Amino acid sequence: INGDMETARLDIEAARGGGAFGLYVAKANAEKLQEIDEFLNVLEKGRAGEGIKLVALIEDPAGVLDARQMARQNRMLALSLGSEDFATSINARPDPDVLRLPKQMLHYAAKAQGLLSFGLFRTVAGYTDLAAITEAACEAKRHGFDGASCVHPGVVEILNQAFMPSPEETAWAQRVLDKAATTEAGAFSLDGQMIDEPVVKRARRILLD
Repeated sequence: INGDMETARLDIEAARGGGAFGLYVAKANAEKLQEIDEFLNVLEKGRAGEGIKLVALIEDPAGVLDARQMARQNRMLALSLGSEDFATSINARPDPDVLRLPKQMLHYAAKAQGLLSFGLFRTVAGYTDLAAITEAACEAKRHGFDGASCVHPGVVEILNQAFMPSPEETAWAQRVLDKAATTEAGAFSLDGQMIDEPVVKRARRILLD
């Protein structure tokens, strides 16, 4: 939705009328998220099955520093960094080394609150460099990001494949859970590695997500 609240309200009504599940809130801050929540409460009052979720698109250093506060707002689904706008706001280039710290800060704020975290350690503006996007998506997945947005439909399948569990990950997770089901020990060995509760939890998440 648009960044200013006057047109954002029109966008919200149109998106809701079209059956949208959630909204990306540009130029997000805590006050704007609260205002959108209150506006949606009025629109959704008495309507069963409603409840639009919000993704905070944070685009300036104040938003990065206030990310935990935003993560606690009602309706929150995820946090994400607007790479180009953020870099411009600090008079920097949107290079991976510039974006790494703020994206990690949002990632930790989201996870601390049990939210999803979206993003790559690069700008999405360079949408023709598919090899670099693939590499960045795999890197983001290793860091625990749940997905990423893009500006061109040609990138969608790359992101879907990168953030989905690979066949190897799925097979490993199934073996972990199979062995965990047959042992009463708090920890056990598999392929020469110690497996304990955090690893079992990670395996379970791979299969369930």
